[in-house]
Amino acid sequence: MVRPTFWKKTGFIAFSGAMIATGALLHAACQGHNSHASQKPEELGETLAKIDDVVITVGEFQDRINKQ
Repeated sequence: MVRPTFWKKTGFIAFSGAMIATGALLHAACQGHNSHASQKPEELGETLAKIDDVVITVGEFQDRINKQ
């Protein structure tokens, strides 16, 4: 007779494998994605914030967000 815990364990393993495969697929789909492609170069150079002498442009902000 097969124990119920066996099916719980195999179900968990199958679910975990499916989640890992889904994550890998999504990660592969995002590789090489260029978020700057939809914006014009002059838009990327626009000032987003200025604090004292430090200027942050739209392009710099997007680069920092994309690196996270």
